[in-house]
Order: sequence, then C-alpha cells, then structure tokens
Amino acid sequence: MDFPQYTGILFSYMKKTYTSIVAALLVTAFTLHAGTPVLDSKTTSLPTLGGSFGVDIVSGYTFNGVQIEKGPTVQPYLNLNVPLDIQLGLIDSASLFVKARQFTTSNAPKGDWFRSEVATGIALNIGALSLTPTYHYINSPNGSADQAQAVSATLAYGGKLFGQLALNPHATVFYGTQGNAGNGKDNGVYYEVGVAPGFKIQGTDVTVPINVGVASNNFYANDQRYGYTSFGVATKTPLLTNVFLKTSATYFSTKEALNSGQTNHWQIGAGIGVDF
Repeated sequence: MDFPQYTGILFSYMKKTYTSIVAALLVTAFTLHAGTPVLDSKTTSLPTLGGSFGVDIVSGYTFNGVQIEKGPTVQPYLNLNVPLDIQLGLIDSASLFVKARQFTTSNAPKGDWFRSEVATGIALNIGALSLTPTYHYINSPNGSADQAQAVSATLAYGGKLFGQLALNPHATVFYGTQGNAGNGKDNGVYYEVGVAPGFKIQGTDVTVPINVGVASNNFYANDQRYGYTSFGVATKTPLLTNVFLKTSATYFSTKEALNSGQTNHWQIGAGIGVDF
C-alpha cells in the first residue's frame, strides 16, 4: 500500500467544505470537555459531550456483507455522545449519539470521496442490557451509488456470561426506508447476530467479533437470503493520553451471488484516534 499517496488523498478530502463543520464540532467537544462555565449558583451543569475522532486506513470496505470497495480506503470519522437525563421506567441511563464516517479512494469514479455514512440515535441502558434505535443516512457524493436511508434497532448484552467470560452478544434489524444500502433492487431488510468476546493483554484491548448476516425483501442482489459469516480480531492500544492505535483483521465468507468473483475475502485496517 502506498501510504504517502493515501495520506495525500486524506488531506485533499479534508479541504472539502464540510471540514469546517467537523472542526466546529471538535472545538465544541474540547471546550465542553475542559469544563462547563458556571453562570450563577442556580445554573445546572450542562451534559458532558464525549466521543472520538480519527482516521483509519483499510484494505477495502464491506457493508453488511456487500463488498463496496476492493481497493485501499481512507476513512476519517467523528463520533459524538451526549448523556441524557431521562426518567423513564426501568431505564438506568440513556445517551444521544451521532456517528459520521467518510470514505475516500483513488478508485472512485468521479473523485476521491466516494461514500458518506451518518448514523444518529439513542442508546437506552437497563443494567448490562442496551437497546439502540438508530437512523442511518448513506450518500455517495460523487455518484458512485444511490442515496439510501434506513432505521435499525440493536439489542445487546454487555454483562459477563458463563463465569467471567464477556461474550457481548447482539442482534440487529436494519430496515431500509429509501434506496438500497446493500446491492439489491428494493429497500430491503437486513438481520445480524453476533458476539464480540473481549479481553485485555498488557494494556491492549482485544476483541474477537463473529457475525452472521441474512436479509429479505431484496436487500441483497437476486433476493439472496444468506449474506455472510465473518470473524476477526480488533485491537485498541493507548499511545498517549486519550490517543490510541487501532488495528483490525476480518475474514468474510459470502456467496458468489452476493459478491461476484469474490466469495471470500479479508479486510485489514489500522488507524489513529483520539478519545475526548
């Protein structure tokens, strides 16, 4: 991989007009993280804004089993999270989140920036159980694919099972409302189940995600039902205060009808990020 070339792609991408919006969000994040000014003794503290931002370089891009890009991609991202004060029945805590990830590649048909994904929703927590309804917006700025919108719900369990082992199981339903986020001819519905056992090795967080995806209503081409099985390993290693290194390697097993000529493939990535 020619890292200088893709670094140049990244800087070119960052000059686009939406960069100013991202910069404003980052300034706001650090300002709030530093502390909330007190106007008077009766003023209630504002909720703390947290999240992360960074850049990943990945050998390709696979979305819900569909291989969108086979060549190297540069993926800047920004995640924001705001705790909510919700008094609702059994809900222990809740938070509003926004996640944005952009994709650039030298293989894009009309320029480097070929895909944009934004997701926003609310995470509701009841002990170790969480329910996350989410709205998704997917766009192709240079016309490499049609715009798509969807809503999803994920049920996950973050507690320990079978003694001290944390399997972190989850189940997701992804319902298309406009366009197609897969490669089928209709909005479609996508279903995913998986686990992500995690542990720590000398300060490095290690996760072993295993997922299975299936679909209905023409989410996949030719109305394929079975989509893929994937397994891999991901790491997060602290470098400096709030600065971390991420790595990942994922193997996808799919059907010929889903990804023509590329039934099985690896996706390998690395990146630098900052938590705030």
